[in-house]
Formats: sequence, structure tokens, C-alpha cells
Amino acid sequence: MPCLLLLKKVTADQERFLAVNMVVRAGGKNGVVLADTTTYMCLEMSPNVAPFSLHKMRSKSCRQMPHSPDNHAFGERLDDAKTDRVYIGSCAGEKNEDHFLSAA
Repeated sequence: MPCLLLLKKVTADQERFLAVNMVVRAGGKNGVVLADTTTYMCLEMSPNVAPFSLHKMRSKSCRQMPHSPDNHAFGERLDDAKTDRVYIGSCAGEKNEDHFLSAA
């Protein structure tokens, strides 16, 4: 099962792209931003998109670790794990707004 990060209230297209890019660069296999009205409108207008749904409640909490996206642990194994360091790479463009978004 892929690890998911669900982000809420990310509205501007550039910010949505940046947040997902940061997830992947941090070692995640994918980042998911909840769809907004623009996304739904694009999906409705596209003839090549099949209906799908994402079940957040079926997803497991996941922590990514160095040095490979395959190095991860699901929530059940995180009870005694501590985060001692977090890296936000240069893909964030070193803007404070991006750091605040990733820390939220």
C-alpha cells in the first residue's frame, strides 16, 4: 500500500505542485492534495478520466526514512519512533510560506 500525505486547504496551483513535489523529494512515493473545484471541473471535462475514489480511512499512517522511498514504516510500528530531524530541500525555493505549509 502506498504511503499517503493528504493536504487540505492548499489552493493555488503552484502551491499544490510544490507541496506534492516536497513529499516526493522527502522520500515519499506520492503526495495527495485534496481536490478543489478546479480539479473537479477539469475531470468532468476530460473524456479520458475514469471515475475513482480514494478512501482516506483505509490508508495507513506512514513515516519515510532515508535513503530510499522503500524505507518506511507504517503507523503500527511507530509507537516508540522519534523524529529528530526534518529536511525541506531547495525544491521549496526557500520561501517562508513553503516552510509554514510543510510544517502545518
